[in-house]
Amino acid sequence: MRLVTRGDFDGLTCAVIITGNENVDDIALIHPQDITDNRVGIYKTDILANVPYHPNCFKWFDHHLQTENNRKPPEQFDGAYSLAPSAAGLVYDYYGGKAKMPKLETLVENADRLDSAQLTVEDVLRPKDYILLGYTIDSRTGHGSFEAYFHLLVDLLKTKPINKILKHPKVKERCERIYADDSTF
Repeated sequence: MRLVTRGDFDGLTCAVIITGNENVDDIALIHPQDITDNRVGIYKTDILANVPYHPNCFKWFDHHLQTENNRKPPEQFDGAYSLAPSAAGLVYDYYGGKAKMPKLETLVENADRLDSAQLTVEDVLRPKDYILLGYTIDSRTGHGSFEAYFHLLVDLLKTKPINKILKHPKVKERCERIYADDSTF
């Protein structure tokens, strides 16, 4: 089974939850337009998260307004769609939420905040914890390729608390570059 998602913090949080609940053996990071323009093959065993619907998928989760050029899901489909602060929140609820995954509650709350830009001035000027981690995966920061980094974060977020994740050498390096480059903020 493959998970197809965006390479952003919302997609990352979806990946943590879905890979913890499904037998996922591959994660494909794509841009949403890749589905709309049919630039990526979608298969009957694929789970789509935080990207537009495709009729071939097994499950679909999204929280974005659908445009006219997006395919519409059937009335009954496996997954969840609703306007929400993040796709991760929908995925979290679908797989049992706090009752089943209490350790992921703070991660999901921060995915909601970051994806919907519900940030404080402090979050922007002096990010910390999950918000800082979210900045390290943002491709706009110029930190280079993030696919291997994304996979590392999926594994770390499933097993370690945020204070330990931020001390991981690859994460720490990206955090230091964020703070070293004041023009980022």
